[in-house]
Amino acid sequence: MDVNEVKELLSKGKLKFGIKSARVYSLNAKAKAILVAKNAKKVHKTEIENNCKRSGVKYEELDLNSDELGAICGKPFNISFITIIE
Repeated sequence: MDVNEVKELLSKGKLKFGIKSARVYSLNAKAKAILVAKNAKKVHKTEIENNCKRSGVKYEELDLNSDELGAICGKPFNISFITIIE
């Protein structure tokens, strides 16, 4: 997924940012997909990836770091996890 696809998701979908939302929505299988920055902590990436496999939620690691992802989302902070709900 490239920058333009992420921007399109931001304008269309209902999103949540952060590890806590990613945990909840991946465990309950209520997310459509979870996008992960390439420099997210390995422990968190492994946890979310395993949750997604068990619950059938799509997991995708982006070729963007958390600084770039935060800037694309228009936030003044880093974003490591984006949970797509709708």
